[in-house]
Amino acid sequence: MTAVREKNIIEFNEIFTNPESQSESDTETDCESDIGENSESNTDTLDEPETSEYSDPNVESPPEVSDDEDVPSSCSSICTSRLWTKSNFKPKLFQFQNNDCGIVCDLNGESPLDFFKLFFDEKLIHIIIDETNKFQVNSSDKHISSSSHQAKWIPTDFEEMYLFLATFMLMAHMKKFRIKDYWSTDPLIATPIFGDIMPRGRFLLLLKFLHFNDNTYQPEGDRSYKIKPVVQDLKQKFRRVFVPYQNLCIDESLVLHKGRLSFKQYIPSKRSRFGIKLFVLCDCHTGYILDFVIYMGSATEIHHRKELGIPGSIVMTLMQPYLQKGHNLFMDNWYSSPILFEELHANSTGACGTVRQNRLGMPHFTDTLQKGGTDYRNTNILLVIKWFDKREVTILSTIHEAKMMNTGKVHWKTNEQIQKPASVIAYNTNMGSVDRSSMQISCVNVFERQQNGTRNFSSILWIYLCSIRSFYTNRRLIIIFGCMNFDYS
Repeated sequence: MTAVREKNIIEFNEIFTNPESQSESDTETDCESDIGENSESNTDTLDEPETSEYSDPNVESPPEVSDDEDVPSSCSSICTSRLWTKSNFKPKLFQFQNNDCGIVCDLNGESPLDFFKLFFDEKLIHIIIDETNKFQVNSSDKHISSSSHQAKWIPTDFEEMYLFLATFMLMAHMKKFRIKDYWSTDPLIATPIFGDIMPRGRFLLLLKFLHFNDNTYQPEGDRSYKIKPVVQDLKQKFRRVFVPYQNLCIDESLVLHKGRLSFKQYIPSKRSRFGIKLFVLCDCHTGYILDFVIYMGSATEIHHRKELGIPGSIVMTLMQPYLQKGHNLFMDNWYSSPILFEELHANSTGACGTVRQNRLGMPHFTDTLQKGGTDYRNTNILLVIKWFDKREVTILSTIHEAKMMNTGKVHWKTNEQIQKPASVIAYNTNMGSVDRSSMQISCVNVFERQQNGTRNFSSILWIYLCSIRSFYTNRRLIIIFGCMNFDYS
């Protein structure tokens, strides 16, 4: 078997490599062939790429694909040939077409409530009120004991629902051990504002019957059905009221949740560790969340394109409204691949991100780098830079040249200017938007556990959606954060 495998490798090398060109200009040619589709696994297992079993240093090893990624099928008709060289790479930059970036809707004022009502208008609140009242009527537990602290149910209305939401968000700023403690009269922990806004019994009743969709028509297997009307309405408003700037980024975010939920994730590298994973598209200039996809395993709602795999399909799903406009997209190595960057480039969108060296179509680097050293390969539209800092870093880009730039910092020992590749500097500058949003999310978690896991999930995600909004207006970054706004002038 070993002899047969080595023979196949030699034949592969003879077919897809140009010996004359390689000897003169260190050229490599890759034909991106498709590999059999993997069975779905948890996308959180972002392990390091496995070591290839091919050990011949003179033969380029066929890239392996990690288990956490859905990859193209071998029967796919797509086969992209690309010629990797080491030449003077000049990227083709697209003209950014949106000049009116920022808020594009009329506001009556600039108070937090005015911004909040851009998203939670009377139409959306009316949907929540109707479904909450309907769920209480249809609930088998609607008969409350006369000895209960909870008052007799009466239908809720607009004013009360806004007060309920304000109470819920205010709780995030005053963490207490139990919900009832917010209405405690103990002088040591008393917070009279909650009793002034709403009685405890009424708040618990609204929390118990809070609902967003009619359970009667729930289809089998639709895990997001209970929150779908709210999520879809908010997504449309996110896109409508704000025009993003040129640089965008995609990353993961984890909303804390420790209750019962079939698609709850465990990511030890995240601060929350347990929760609901979201794939988030952010504007790099303001940190505004433009769109997101809720990870629900095989039920994740994306437009799946087999040639791009699951990570590429997530990127194209989130970027669909922003293609052909000259945006630059930044992402980490879970999403990046040559075929995805070529697809984005074909849609007049630049891209930059770290990349795994075992991705399909990546060039093969043979030189060993010293600290601070770089090497690169390029095609007519792609540039791959390998840079050694504390460890080897590989960057894939369609918008940068293969040059070093000053970071503005001086080495503490030599007093020399610290230099990094231009693509690395741009990546570090633009990839922090989702992390800043995640930091804000960690401050608005109210309840970690509740008896009804699905309704707790709905409540947490709902508060997340309405609490973390940001705009850049009048030279001020205004964050809608509960009932308060923070000025990051």
